[in-house]
Amino acid sequence: MKSKNIENKTINRRAFLKTSALLGGSVACLNAIETVKTSGFGRSHIDYPLNDAENVIYSVCLQCHTDCPIKVKIEDGVAVKIDGNPYS
Repeated sequence: MKSKNIENKTINRRAFLKTSALLGGSVACLNAIETVKTSGFGRSHIDYPLNDAENVIYSVCLQCHTDCPIKVKIEDGVAVKIDGNPYS
């Protein structure tokens, strides 16, 4: 039976690069996951008062003859953001 001696094992350049890429990619992914966890991107609800139903008015834009539907976000009685209506 052949004895398995670690001194006789060699690693070629291709195996070294594949292993290095695997380990480096794993570390990068773990770092990215930790960043997402700590920054709060994974939360389902973000406290953004303009998303509340009482701060949104659905209307139409009358800049041309198409009358595109819009969603106006209101803060303290002033229109602060205009988006396209996602329901149209």
